[in-house]
Amino acid sequence: MKTVIVACSGALATSMVVARKVDTLLKDHNISAVISECRLSEVDEKQHQADLIITTTHPYHAYGVPTLHGLSFLSGIDVKKTCDEILSLLAK
Repeated sequence: MKTVIVACSGALATSMVVARKVDTLLKDHNISAVISECRLSEVDEKQHQADLIITTTHPYHAYGVPTLHGLSFLSGIDVKKTCDEILSLLAK
């Protein structure tokens, strides 16, 4: 089972929206994953348990875990590209 962290800069609202969309994507492709939401400031302490980090803002630094910018799930721009990247990283 994969572990995905979805992080936003503040109050978790955007990370919840993105997490739901990622969950649907993974279920549609039969990829089992635990998806958790948090603030970007909390990623440092959680990064070691993640297979993928998706942020809705620019990350503070590199985390040593594949990290994607998930703003496309909110803007609607380049969603397919982001989905393809997620599937490529988690289908391994």
